[in-house]
Amino acid sequence: MLRKLIIGKETYHLPALIFLFAVLNSLLYWKLGIRIVNDSPRFLQYASNIIEKGFYFDHHEFWYFTYTAFMISIRFVHDSIAAVIIAQYILSLLGLLSLYYAASRLSESKKAGFTTCIRFSF
Repeated sequence: MLRKLIIGKETYHLPALIFLFAVLNSLLYWKLGIRIVNDSPRFLQYASNIIEKGFYFDHHEFWYFTYTAFMISIRFVHDSIAAVIIAQYILSLLGLLSLYYAASRLSESKKAGFTTCIRFSF
């Protein structure tokens, strides 16, 4: 019944994907919390140094400069780690929605796009 309701009605695909995204990420946050892994302090420090001192070349961090630039741009809006984390969630949701639209277009079926996103999420 639920499968037919959600998958059969194309108008419910986007709200169902957004709801699924929110539930899965809430469960992951509840279970794992916020993880600061090995390279996170390096990126945070590099971004802070660029904000404080201006751009400089660091040969260890330069190859991942796009993530550092992402963190700098978010911290210009609101200088907190929470803002970076929220922006990462939003970017992740946009990625899921982009996957839905791309798979729907390629297969010419919104049901296939929805199924692709469900399978990708799990």
